[in-house]
Amino acid sequence: MCDYVFVVAYPDSSMTRLLSIRPFGQRVWLDNLSRELLSSGALARLLEQDGIA
Repeated sequence: MCDYVFVVAYPDSSMTRLLSIRPFGQRVWLDNLSRELLSSGALARLLEQDGIA
């Protein structure tokens, strides 16, 4: 039986689920770098918008 409820509230609509864990001292790490990820700008977007470490 569960004695607690865990609720994540998003402070604003622009916060992603990945960013929502930061207040808990957590970050998502990306371990699969590729040339395409770098050259397409997708890595920069993940870093800026989603808080990927």
